[in-house]
Amino acid sequence: MADQSNLVQHFLAGKIERREFLRQMGLLSGAASLSSILGCSYALGVRAPELSPHNSKIIQSVQQQLLPSESNAPGAREINAFPYLQFVLLDPRVDDDEKELLQNGAGWIDDEAQERFSKEYLQLSPTEQQQLLAHVVELGWGERWCALLLTYLFEALLTDPLYGGNPQAVGWRWLEHQPGLPRPRPEQRYPKNYL
Repeated sequence: MADQSNLVQHFLAGKIERREFLRQMGLLSGAASLSSILGCSYALGVRAPELSPHNSKIIQSVQQQLLPSESNAPGAREINAFPYLQFVLLDPRVDDDEKELLQNGAGWIDDEAQERFSKEYLQLSPTEQQQLLAHVVELGWGERWCALLLTYLFEALLTDPLYGGNPQAVGWRWLEHQPGLPRPRPEQRYPKNYL
C-alpha cells in the first residue's frame, strides 16, 4: 500500500501524468482487482443500503478526483464507477471490513475537511479537494480508503461491461485493450439473481 500511497500523492500533486499513474496503479493492484472483477455485477436502480445519500455524493466526488473525466480519456463517471461500487457493497462475498471502511472513509474525509477548511468536503473547491486528498493519503485510514477506492475504480474501468462497469467497453477502447475470449455470457454472470 505504501507504493500506492506514493503514486496517489505524485498524481494529486501533478508530478506524473494520468496515463502513467493508471499504468503503475494497474500493475500494483492488478492481481487483487482481477480476482474480484469476476465476482461482481450491477443491478440497475439498486442503491447500497450502507451508504447515506451524503456519503454517496462524497464518494462520487472523490472518485471523480481520483479518475477525472478528460476529453480523450474516460473518468469515473464514464466508467460507471459509483454504480459499480454500489453493487460491490451489496455483494455478500465482499469483506464487511471493506464495506465499513468505504462508508466510514466518506465520513472521515468530511471530518478532515471541517478540521482543515471549516466546511464540508462537498463545499470545497476542486483545488481544496485535491489538497485534502493529498493530506489524507498520509493518514493510515486515508491511504487504505483511497487505495480501496482506486481498486474499485480500476475494476470498473477494466471489467467486462456485463458486470456494470466499463459501459460500451469505454475503458478497453481508451486503453486499446482486446478482451480475452470467450467473454462471459449473461447466464454465467455472478450472482445470477441480480439482473
